[in-house]
Amino acid sequence: MEAQKSAPKFQKLKAVTLPVISLGKNEEHFFVILSPIEVGKKISDNKEPARICKVLDMESGEVGICVAPTVMFNEMNATYPGESYVGKAFSITSTPGPTGTKWNHCHIAEVAIPDDMLPQVSAANILANGASATKAKAK
Repeated sequence: MEAQKSAPKFQKLKAVTLPVISLGKNEEHFFVILSPIEVGKKISDNKEPARICKVLDMESGEVGICVAPTVMFNEMNATYPGESYVGKAFSITSTPGPTGTKWNHCHIAEVAIPDDMLPQVSAANILANGASATKAKAK
């Protein structure tokens, strides 16, 4: 009888690509924003490039790329000058805009980071190492 081989256990050192965490309509998300919101890569001649940022999903613990609606980008930059929203936590809910429009509205509120999450948030910020969402996605 042949002995079963156990799968080797490898330690992940660095995420080269990150998953996209989308804002579903009428779903509340709790994110720590880890990088400034910036313009992503242009992938279609028919559409403007998306605005993206690195986030830590406070509910799942996953670090990923959030596609930021234009309204979110504008509100964050108006309320938090100099990209001072980076490192802060937010409740974000994307809702449909008025009937007949193509844009969405965002309900955004700054929230406290729970004490038990502070080590994880610090680790995620160290992982982010100031890298932009575009560079994280492109690598």
